[in-house]
Amino acid sequence: MFKIVKWYDNKPIFLASSEHGIEPVENCKRWSKKDRAHIQVTRPHLVKQCNTNMAGVDMLDRVLCKYAMRGRTRKWTVRVMHHFVDFVIAACWIEYRTAAKENGLEKEAYLAILSI
Repeated sequence: MFKIVKWYDNKPIFLASSEHGIEPVENCKRWSKKDRAHIQVTRPHLVKQCNTNMAGVDMLDRVLCKYAMRGRTRKWTVRVMHHFVDFVIAACWIEYRTAAKENGLEKEAYLAILSI
């Protein structure tokens, strides 16, 4: 079953999922500009899962933005291929760095491997 949820953050957000839905609904604290205080609002489970897993997407976007290939071309096909290559390299780097931290490698040790 495919579920679509509309939730108002700073502006309306539409989320779609085949795994998570609205239930269970829980309360979370949000900053209200109007009241100038934190207020309790109900949050669907889908929004909670999205916020939990968003850190990896933000990290990938940050790496893509900083280390993207700079090809000057107007051909969209070449730009899409460059983006796919950038995406794969950035995702592999993040995965490698996560595995190195889990295995107890120091930052200097896994960065030194790149200079070989």
